[in-house]
Amino acid sequence: MAKDKIAALRLKEFMRERGIKNYELAEKLGVTNTTVSRWRIGDRGIPAGSVLKIASLYGLDWRAWWPEIAG
Repeated sequence: MAKDKIAALRLKEFMRERGIKNYELAEKLGVTNTTVSRWRIGDRGIPAGSVLKIASLYGLDWRAWWPEIAG
């Protein structure tokens, strides 16, 4: 499975578990609702900077959540 699809599944599950809507995350990250939607379905990769910002906002260890970009 491609990295973008794995990241999409993780993001989708994370948002579902926490009850976060696309528009809520988009607002916090300063991106459009469409961008978050594309990340969630795997049409667009999630930039490393956005991964770090999500981790910071929600108290996540990005290395555990996205080991593919950890190195």
